[in-house]
Amino acid sequence: MISFSLILAAAVLTNIVDVTSAVFANRSGKRFSTVGTVMAIGSPKNALFILSSPNGNQVFRDETQGIRSQSLHPGNVIRASGVISGNEYGYTSANCRTIDLLADGVPPVTEDVPAAELNSARLDGRRIRVRGTVQEVFRDEIDPKYICLALNSGGITFYVSCCDDMAYGKQLMALPDAEVAVTGIYSTRKSGLRKLFGWMITTYDPESIEVLRPAPSDPFDIPSLEHENPASQSDVLRMGRRRATGLVIAVRQNKDALIRDASGAVRTIRFRDSQFPSCGMMVEVAGCPETDLY
Repeated sequence: MISFSLILAAAVLTNIVDVTSAVFANRSGKRFSTVGTVMAIGSPKNALFILSSPNGNQVFRDETQGIRSQSLHPGNVIRASGVISGNEYGYTSANCRTIDLLADGVPPVTEDVPAAELNSARLDGRRIRVRGTVQEVFRDEIDPKYICLALNSGGITFYVSCCDDMAYGKQLMALPDAEVAVTGIYSTRKSGLRKLFGWMITTYDPESIEVLRPAPSDPFDIPSLEHENPASQSDVLRMGRRRATGLVIAVRQNKDALIRDASGAVRTIRFRDSQFPSCGMMVEVAGCPETDLY
């Protein structure tokens, strides 16, 4: 005869990979009690932390509102116990009701990785540092709790997701054209509303982004696009930020505008969080050139 206690114990997830699978399968009500090493810790408001084991890694939410997780440090070995359920953000997550410190552990090693080596399965779950120039900063339109940074290094564009508790959003929005070093967790599994195809680097605090070279005080102190004619998509990616001046000849849904510059070339401009111009206005804009491959 199998006792009720044994059946109950078998129902508790003890492997981080199983917890991750249950989260992605929306298996609300499933209990877990798993041991792992703390890789990163979010702010008290978000109360998130990443737990890693030899089998994988997973973002957990501290239901003590960060009171317990904020006393932890990267490298601590802990037991995280709780239940998989929905939260106020509208997605299923691993919500911890108890967090027990088992050992102080050793702080995780941070590996410096060139942008050219980022697309590698060996990095999954690791804490890495990578350098690049910030091309764009934008709030995730699907999961607004996160702000995304598009970085470029040697013509390679990669993305960093920053868990934002609304306390340092302005700090991030001021980064375009700055050279930064980002420390974060490389993962092929994105927590939250957005499902990830490929990989992402995720950070959980503003100290994870080190400014190596500030952005110019004048955002228009960059080369003009007027006389450039890139021949390929790779050439466009290597251009970095450029400015353009021209007459607005058409607008669409307060998102896009067409301008004609002094050379007669017509360019599409997409605006983000700025006052939208009207037809007939002369404007100067600054941003990152893109191509739609047509």
